[in-house]
Amino acid sequence: MNPTMKTQTQTQTFNHLLPIDFDNVSTLPESHAWSWSPTTSPLDDLCHLPINDDKSSLPIIDIGKPGAYDLVRHACENWGAFQVINHGVPLNLFSETELQARRLFSLPMEQKHLVARPPSGIAGYGSHRIASFFPKLMWSEGYRMMGSPVEHARKLWPQDHAKFCEVMEQWQAEMKTLTEKIVAMMLGSLGLTNEEDMQWFKSVLHRAVVNKTNHRVSTAFFYGPSWDAKVLPLRKLVDSDHPPLYRSLMWKEYLEIKKNDISKALESIHV
Repeated sequence: MNPTMKTQTQTQTFNHLLPIDFDNVSTLPESHAWSWSPTTSPLDDLCHLPINDDKSSLPIIDIGKPGAYDLVRHACENWGAFQVINHGVPLNLFSETELQARRLFSLPMEQKHLVARPPSGIAGYGSHRIASFFPKLMWSEGYRMMGSPVEHARKLWPQDHAKFCEVMEQWQAEMKTLTEKIVAMMLGSLGLTNEEDMQWFKSVLHRAVVNKTNHRVSTAFFYGPSWDAKVLPLRKLVDSDHPPLYRSLMWKEYLEIKKNDISKALESIHV
C-alpha cells in the first residue's frame, strides 16, 4: 500500500475522532452550534450550581507565602479550582510551549492526521475524549501526549522535531514537579502526608469560551493515581460518625465507569 492510500485509510478509520478542518469552514456548521437548554448535555446541571463563596473571583494563591496552606484548603473546599503564582516555572517555558503548540496545530490537516489518536489509544491528535458525551461537537482540536512525543514528532517534522520534543518534555517535567508540590499542600492542609491519598475537595467543571477572532491555546497537565492504585478512604478519617461516602475501587475501574457515563460516575459509586 502506498503512503497516500495508507493516509486515506487511516483518516477514514479515525474520522469519528477527528476535528473538522477549521481553515476550510466559512460558516458555523449546525453540528458545532451550541445553545444552552436543560437537555443540552448530561453535565449542564452541574454548570449552574451556585458557588459557596462570598467572593466573586477565582482565588489567586502565592504558594511561596507562609499562609498558602490555609488558602489552598479554602479554595479547594469552596471553589474546586484556584490560580497559582510564584510557582517557579520559568516564564519563557510558557512562551516556548505555546509556540510549539501553535506550530503543531497550524500544520495542514492531512499532516496532523498522521498522528491521529486511535479509538482505544491515549496519545495523539484528535477531538477531546469527552466529546461523545455531548450532543454538539466542540470547536477545538487537541493533541495528547504521555512522556516523550518523539515518535509522533518525527512523523510531523521528519527533519526538524528536536525542539518540539525538548520543549514538551521540559514542560511535562516542570508540571509534574509543580503538581506534586500543590498536591502536597492540599494534603498538608488536611493534616495528611504525601504517602496518604485523599478525595475530600470540591471538583470543578471545566468550560472554555471560543473567541471569534483569536485562537485560544491551553496546555493541560493531568495528574492522578497509577492505573492499578486502589482508591479508598483513609482509616483515620472514617468512624461511626463519619462513614465512607463512596465504595473502594481500583482507579482503572473508576476510569472505565467515567468513560461510559461521565456525569454519573461519582454518583454510581456512592454508598
